[in-house]
Amino acid sequence: MNGDFFNRIGVADMEKVHSAVIGWMFSDDCLALTPQQKTELLCGLFGENHQTFNSIRVEVEHHDIDILIITDEQTNPECWVIENKIKSSQHSGQLDKYVDIVQGNPVKRGRTTHRIKDYMNMKQHFCFLTLVNEKAQCNPWTNNTYKNFAGLIGDVFHFKSNADAVILNEYKLCIEKLADALDDFLKDHKKYPNVFIDGGNKKNITSKTQAPGQYAKFIAENGFETIFQKCFLSHVKGLTNNFKDFNISETHGVALAAKDLREVNKTKLGIQFQNGAFKVQVVEPNCNSMVNFWKNKWNAIFLKLTTTNGWKKNESKEQKKPYFSYSQQVRIKGPWYSNDLKVIVQEWDRMYGECQIVLQELAKFC
Repeated sequence: MNGDFFNRIGVADMEKVHSAVIGWMFSDDCLALTPQQKTELLCGLFGENHQTFNSIRVEVEHHDIDILIITDEQTNPECWVIENKIKSSQHSGQLDKYVDIVQGNPVKRGRTTHRIKDYMNMKQHFCFLTLVNEKAQCNPWTNNTYKNFAGLIGDVFHFKSNADAVILNEYKLCIEKLADALDDFLKDHKKYPNVFIDGGNKKNITSKTQAPGQYAKFIAENGFETIFQKCFLSHVKGLTNNFKDFNISETHGVALAAKDLREVNKTKLGIQFQNGAFKVQVVEPNCNSMVNFWKNKWNAIFLKLTTTNGWKKNESKEQKKPYFSYSQQVRIKGPWYSNDLKVIVQEWDRMYGECQIVLQELAKFC
C-alpha cells in the first residue's frame, strides 16, 4: 500500500476516525508497537520525558473527550487527555470543559450539573493535536501537530509482517500526506484557487477551475478547503501587528477573521474579513425593530460613508434583528487570493486603517 487507504475509503478528514486509530495504537489491541514504543510515543506527543509504563488503558469519545488514556492505573495512575482537530477549530470553551472534567470540577450538561471524580487525584497531561498548528486558547494544554506526530511514529515504529503494522504504516503515510498538502499550499497558495472557491461545497464537488497544485485533488476529495483557508488567514494574520487579536473561524465553509466586538454605549462594533471583503459591524441588542433602528439612528452616517468612502451597507436578512454592517472589497487586482502574500498583507494593513476611520465615525453616533 502507499498511504491512500484512509483517503480511498473517505475517512481521512473524519476526526472520530483519527481519534479511534490513535486510541487503538496506544491500546493493548495494537500489536504493531511494543509497550515501550507506546510509552515513548505517548511521552513524545505530550512533550514529556520518556517513562516506562506497565499498563495503558484507552478510552475514546469518553465524557466528550476525544482520547483519554490512563497509565499504570493500579500503581501510579496518570491521566492523559488528547483533543484532536483535523478540520474544525476549538470552540465553546471545550478545552476548559475537558480540564474541568478530569479535575473533578462541576460541569454543565444540558440543564444539569455533574462532577466526575475518577481522575481528579491523578497527575494530568493535556495535548491539543491539530493539523494546522492551532494554539490552545487556555492552559494547561500542550500544542502539537499531525506533522510532528507522524515523525514521532516514524521514530519508534519498525515495520513488521503483521496486519497491525500494515494498518499503522498506512495511517502514518496518511497523516504525512495531510501535512505535506498543507505545507505545499502555504508555500504557494496561488496554485490552489479551489481552496478559496470550494469551501462551501461537499467532497468531490469542485468548481470548474483546474488547480495546478500537486495536492488539489486530494484536498477536494477530503473536503479540506475550509481548514486550509483558516490556516492561510492565520498565516496572514501572523505577518501583521494589526490583526494579532483577531480570531479565525468560518461560516458556510468560508473562513473569516474577526476582531471581538467592542461596546460603545451598549452598541457593539467590530471588524471582520471574509471572502475578499472587510466589514465593519454594528449590533444594538436592545433595539426591537430593525426599521426604527435604521431610520432613527443610522441613516445619516450610512449616507456619509457610502458617498465619501464607497462602503456598502449590508442589512440583516432578519429585519427585526438590530444588526447591519458596512463592507468594502479589498482593492487589489483579480481575486484577492490570486495575489502574492506580500500584496495581501499590505492590503490588509491598508484596509485596517480604513476600518478604524469608519469605526470612529460610527462611535460618534453611539
